[in-house]
Amino acid sequence: MQWVGIGCFKISCGQYITVMPELGIGTDILQRFVKTAVLAAAMHQRGMVVLHASSVVVNGRAIIFSGESGWGKSTLCAALHARGHHLLTDDVVVCHPHDSGYLIYPGVQEFKLWPDSLQSLGKDHELLPRVSPHNEKRVHIVAERIYAEPAPLACIYVLDWGSAAEIKPIPPLAAAMELVHHTYGIRVFHNIDTKLHFEQTMNIVRSVPIRILQRNNALEDIAQVLELVEQDLAGI
Repeated sequence: MQWVGIGCFKISCGQYITVMPELGIGTDILQRFVKTAVLAAAMHQRGMVVLHASSVVVNGRAIIFSGESGWGKSTLCAALHARGHHLLTDDVVVCHPHDSGYLIYPGVQEFKLWPDSLQSLGKDHELLPRVSPHNEKRVHIVAERIYAEPAPLACIYVLDWGSAAEIKPIPPLAAAMELVHHTYGIRVFHNIDTKLHFEQTMNIVRSVPIRILQRNNALEDIAQVLELVEQDLAGI
């Protein structure tokens, strides 16, 4: 894998990583790429389902927000964290089969947020480091309410846009296709066994509730969305 201005990374057998950085790149930026895209590639090589998603723990159970880049996965997790819940992992979520369900392990425990999202949380983005030299997203390192143990997966919320906040059921086949679509690196990792991967996503659908979480793009309405999620979880 290669990023211009960052460096090259070789991932082998799901456990060996060779880093060839470009001159002058900071160690913190390199580590950030290793903890996200490079880790995702390694987990794919181990046969895991890896989602482009973020996860928090609510009352001892993990929930996942999945969706396209810029749709608010990290923003929703950061807002839930500000309400007193615990961050489990941001950007990369690895689903581990366990008994009749799934466990989500701690991962990247820092938020990558756009300046307007940080402002809504009362943070000054000018004081925070950039994700990469040419990216306006900033890194908000979490120092409290970090969940340090695997948590059982309670529900996956697939984000969508709408005029009002609403949680809707999704048919099993459509849910599996959403998980495939939001698999981390599905368009660039060429060694994914697509048949096996679809079977794995169907196993998740059979074991865990999948919902569509519809919301508008107004940050001032985010509290209503979070209350809706908390109410939904109480019934699962």
